[in-house]
Amino acid sequence: MIKKIDKSYIAGLIDGEGYIGICKSRAYKGKGRLNTGYWVHLAIINTNLKVLQWIKSTIKTGVIYTKLRTGQPDKKIYQLVWTRNGAKRILSQVLPYLKIKKKQAELCILFQNQFISYKGGKNTIVPKKVTQRRNKLHKKVKGLNHDS
Repeated sequence: MIKKIDKSYIAGLIDGEGYIGICKSRAYKGKGRLNTGYWVHLAIINTNLKVLQWIKSTIKTGVIYTKLRTGQPDKKIYQLVWTRNGAKRILSQVLPYLKIKKKQAELCILFQNQFISYKGGKNTIVPKKVTQRRNKLHKKVKGLNHDS
């Protein structure tokens, strides 16, 4: 159980240093992908590794990636990342505390709920109606991210 104060702190970091979005990849029939791929992506980007390690240990999930800063190879940037259901779980917990990116979080939670409800298999074609609904949510979140 995550404390309310920790949820609010994490929400503040997501609002200020985070990314909430729906990623999209093209279908590559030659690689066995029959459908356009969509997934919820949540990340907190920071130069302080200890902050991200604290969040990861508090939430008990996530993956930390390290990147070098462009033009500053001696400085590192860290990203704590969650995708799909993991991102939905975190967003659901911090949603009441989000101020800036609340709408993106709501749409990503909705997207993930709808994504789970479709029970197509790996090698089945996703119905056009489902793909259109996913793409619509992808575009809404993308638009919100460009506005903020």
